[in-house]
Amino acid sequence: MAGDTPVSATAPRLARAAAGRLPLALLLAVAGGAWSPPPTSAAQDDGGWNEPRVLDMVDRARARRAVPRADSGLTSYRARATGYVYFYLDRGDAGERNLVKTDQLALDIFWAAPDRTKQHIVGLRDASSLPNNIRYHLDHLTVVQDEFPDVIRMGDGDEVRDVPHPAAPGSDRIYDFRLADSLSIRLSDRPDPIRVYEIQVRPRRFDVPAFVGSMFLDRESAAIVRLSFTFTPASYVDRRLDYIRVSLDNGLWDGRYWLPHEQRLEIRRQLPEIDFPTGGVIRGVLRIRDYRFNEEFGEIFFAGRPVVAFPDAALERFRFEDELHAEVDAEGLATPLELEDLRRTAMELVGSRRLSGLPGVRLRLESASSFLRYDRAEGARLGAGIAWTPSPTTRLELDAGYPMARARAGVAVAAEGPLAPSLTVRAELFHERMRDM
Repeated sequence: MAGDTPVSATAPRLARAAAGRLPLALLLAVAGGAWSPPPTSAAQDDGGWNEPRVLDMVDRARARRAVPRADSGLTSYRARATGYVYFYLDRGDAGERNLVKTDQLALDIFWAAPDRTKQHIVGLRDASSLPNNIRYHLDHLTVVQDEFPDVIRMGDGDEVRDVPHPAAPGSDRIYDFRLADSLSIRLSDRPDPIRVYEIQVRPRRFDVPAFVGSMFLDRESAAIVRLSFTFTPASYVDRRLDYIRVSLDNGLWDGRYWLPHEQRLEIRRQLPEIDFPTGGVIRGVLRIRDYRFNEEFGEIFFAGRPVVAFPDAALERFRFEDELHAEVDAEGLATPLELEDLRRTAMELVGSRRLSGLPGVRLRLESASSFLRYDRAEGARLGAGIAWTPSPTTRLELDAGYPMARARAGVAVAAEGPLAPSLTVRAELFHERMRDM
């Protein structure tokens, strides 16, 4: 590998030019490697949780995080990050998404041993499709440079706090670990392949703030190559949070350093009291490139706040390489494959437990007219319902209404659940429902 092109940076460009984003196993294979199936064992057939070799790998990752990067010859770096943050309205049951606001930003990020960081927001522009007064938390607009600290917080602690990192000291008392996949990458300038292990992580208790997802570790150094995760419901401080999903992807820079390459974030909110089908979604993507290593910054450079925004006039003058809506025009607002894979993995790990931060039982309003409407056939009609979601794949609904003109109450009951791993069935029973002819 020549220059500062990361292993995980080459593959996404090739994949997007073909048929969209691919799973990490395929991405790494495109980058010049070959995928190896995960090793099998009798213990894995029984679940494979907390095998000695897996716990040893996690111990090495824990020790690796405690060693300053300077020990590898890296004393500092700087890089450029560019990306987008979208806010849109999402009706999950119908697959409808309406863009409200787009932000495009550029940052210069800096790091120096042992753990000093600085980020400069050097470019920022936005456009709104609908009136709004949206403001983002600062960590929605910046780069995670350390794969998160030992205690994970998001939204300045207003969204998530007190979540132990799976590679933090003592994490083996909080989490179970399982080897899920093994990847091999062959590079032209390295005689031996790079091996990457996917280790799935689930909490031992689901009633506490915790991480649910996967760590991808370099077998040789135990460095974190990727984190892909969501949270237990107890992690969410904001009662409006349905879920938060995070994907942090590192690249092998200069042939030695696993450093940030791409990060993706998706946050969905709804009213906690009302089961209304439309929610607000924040989705962000940042890509990091143009690394420069071992430059001198000086002690005073890192003084003050860790994130600084340039003046508005300077932010507006920044010249972006891509148009403001270039990415959303190309990819749309559908959930990226890596975050969709994360959702499926998390559901597999938690089984029948709920992952949503919203209450399991809520007042149900299918639409605004479900509560109150008027037409000539029914006159004034009052209605309401209740929804119960006991698991990620099971849902029960009860709706009732009373039309004044007809003076006959209507009721509907619906149940939704899995018939097979990839097949969901919905059944409805109703009485006195108005239908179009």
